Amino acid sequence: MPIIRQDPDQNCLPVFLVDAIVKAPCGAHPTACYGFYDYDPGHLNLYRKAAGAEDTWKAYLDEWVYGVESHEAYLEKIGSGILHALKADPVLGYARGLGRK
Repeated sequence: MPIIRQDPDQNCLPVFLVDAIVKAPCGAHPTACYGFYDYDPGHLNLYRKAAGAEDTWKAYLDEWVYGVESHEAYLEKIGSGILHALKADPVLGYARGLGRK
């Protein structure tokens, strides 16, 4: 059963604000979704460096935004090893050992 149905009293979005609910695993990457997966420090550093100049920012967008055909292709480009490492510890709610800097 979808998690959203387990405690419907905690779902407080008015109908007029919702057009659709989309299942998108790791849809917040490179940021986190607490309890499910942690942020990706390597990719966020890549993002930070790319945002420093117009040419590197354009190259980042071309590779990571416009250069992937679908969400699935984006996740494949990230790699299953990295996505697995980001998986949250069920007790802590975040991933251990990400080399946070």
